[in-house]
Amino acid sequence: MNRAGMLRIGAYVIIGLGAALLIAALLLSTYTSGKIKKIPLNTDETLVSDGTGTALDPASLSGERFVVDKNVPLVSQQQITVESPANADVVTLQVGTSVRRTDKQQDNGLLLAMVDTVTLNRSTALAVSDDTHPGGSVQKPRTIEDDKPPTNIALPHEGLSYRFPFNTEKKTYPYFDPIAQKAFDANYDGEDDVNGLTTYRFTQNVGYDADGKLVDPIKYASLYDNSEDGEVTARASLWGLPGPPTSRSR
Repeated sequence: MNRAGMLRIGAYVIIGLGAALLIAALLLSTYTSGKIKKIPLNTDETLVSDGTGTALDPASLSGERFVVDKNVPLVSQQQITVESPANADVVTLQVGTSVRRTDKQQDNGLLLAMVDTVTLNRSTALAVSDDTHPGGSVQKPRTIEDDKPPTNIALPHEGLSYRFPFNTEKKTYPYFDPIAQKAFDANYDGEDDVNGLTTYRFTQNVGYDADGKLVDPIKYASLYDNSEDGEVTARASLWGLPGPPTSRSR
């Protein structure tokens, strides 16, 4: 075989090898992408955010009038860990959430404390609820003095919880609110720059309609044995409002 023929065969071999490597790279990319783009099973993180907001002063509940303060400093903390079941398809997240007023000391500044548990599809981040997977739960509220083990109350979740899916799109997603015990729309609201990283911003209105007006109070299942939190009676004057001697709210 002459030199030209050998060069031609060598070129064909190189082209064929290059095509094979390209196909292998594409297949490997698809394979690894499916493996990597899943919620990790070793999640153990603490998320802290701060800002300002409007909050009821808990100490005023025993006073002559309820006090609602505006533009108070708030800090929210979430501790996220993985519980069972957690496998190739699903992951169960236990999330302890607290919200505090930083201008108040110790328990006087505590506005929210809860522990929520939900099982998610590791690829879609959607809640999983079927015969073999729990739909979620929340710990029954306890007093500070209560030293008994926590009791979980079943709370079926739907939509997203604590995570958005990989390749998040500029659209509306159902996002679960464990306090209201139902999912509300989280609407795409533009892009932000966070430390040089382009991020999507989503907004969610709980208790407001599309025009920003209050809707009917959200009715939710009680977390107490005797539904102590189902109905609260108070004088309208305690809220600084005119009206009958008492008012009830859920």
